[in-house]
Amino acid sequence: MSQRLQRAAADPELKYAELAERLNLADEDLMRTLHSLSCAKYKILNKQPEGRSIGKEDVFSVNRKFTDRMRRIKVRDERRS
Repeated sequence: MSQRLQRAAADPELKYAELAERLNLADEDLMRTLHSLSCAKYKILNKQPEGRSIGKEDVFSVNRKFTDRMRRIKVRDERRS
């Protein structure tokens, strides 16, 4: 998954539909993944418009300002909450 996400993140901004096409994930899985990456503790992706919900018109970009002291971080999977 992370390699697919890295390839998809090569563009400066991607719409939800573009990510869905490039990552080839079911809508439910894609929404859960994008929520974890843009709305949780670690905001690895920026989302426009800002907010706590993911919509099919949202635009995502890599948060170039993201840093963390840890070498590895855990991105929460909402299925296990």
